[in-house]
This record gives sequence, C-alpha cells and structure tokens, in this order.
Amino acid sequence: MWTYETDLMEHDKPYGGGDMRIRGRHVMVFKPIGPELKPKPSSEWKNRDIAEMTEPWMDDSSERLNRHTIRLLRGDMDQGIRRIFEKPGQDGAWWLSPDWQTLYVSTEWTNFHLPPGPDGYGQRWTSLWKSTDGGQHWQKLPGLTVSLRVSPCSCPMASAASWWRMACASGAPLMAVTIGKPSYCQPGRINS
Repeated sequence: MWTYETDLMEHDKPYGGGDMRIRGRHVMVFKPIGPELKPKPSSEWKNRDIAEMTEPWMDDSSERLNRHTIRLLRGDMDQGIRRIFEKPGQDGAWWLSPDWQTLYVSTEWTNFHLPPGPDGYGQRWTSLWKSTDGGQHWQKLPGLTVSLRVSPCSCPMASAASWWRMACASGAPLMAVTIGKPSYCQPGRINS
C-alpha cells in the first residue's frame, strides 16, 4: 500500500470524486460534477435553521441538475492538471487508449425543465466525443447524439452511459442507439 498526498486538484472546484488514471507522474481524471453551491452567511438567513443560497437558481433542483457537467482533466503530479474537456451532462463515461492519445467521452444530459412527453417519460440526450491528440482537440461524432425516452424499467441497459461503459470494458465495437420503452441496447460499430 502506498500513499501520495498532493494538492493536484486543489483549484478545480467544486470538489468531488472522479475516476483517476495514473501513468508514471502523469494523471487523467474523469469527473461528473455538479455546480458549486454557495450559501449566504448565516447572519443573512431569514430562518436561522434553514440555509439560504446566494443565487435563486441554487434553490431550484431542476436548475441544479441542468448545470451538471462532465469534466476531464489531464496533467502531471508536479505541475498540476488542467481541464481538457467539459460539456453539460449528469452522467457519462470515458475510454482511454494505452498510449493516452485516443480518448472517447460519452455525455448524457437531461433537461429537467422540459415537461415529460405524452407517455410520461423524460427526455435525455447522449453524445459521443473523440480526441486523437490526447485531449487537445475534440470532435463530436456525427449522428451519435440520441434523444432517449427514459423509462423506469429494470433493464440494466437503461442508461446509455452504463451500456457504453460495459461495451468499452468488453472491447466490443460501439454504436449509440435509441433506448426507450420497450427497446433495448444493441452492440454495433463506430466507423472512425
């Protein structure tokens, strides 16, 4: 067991967990992250038992969810890290080639201000992004933005990001598909 303490991500707020890869002294971190919420000083609260936020949107749960992002950071242990990717999303997944040059990031974003469709389910958009230069430049893969009807089913593949993670782990070729009631995910191929 080893321990390494550093202020590597000290300036990347809001703080939160992530999926980290380390190779030598190089680091990559994938972080689905919510917005930074700031309460007013307690002396300004109307009721001393209920915290109040500094901005009205912070009290709106739909707006807080809409402001979530998927973030990817890259750097090294000595010089710190920087953001190389950030897009709206409440969920996502990533894949990194062994040489750290090719990266895929999927993002899932639900607009919580939209009313449910006639079938009662919400809408979700999934996008797939690719970089072949270690994250310096990103390309949104065409035709892979999918509007999903999210249904409360028990299918383990109801989340495109979860399906994408499973497909990446298996080494299978990938294709984003429409998921909804009653269809399910099907493996496919991405032509890159």
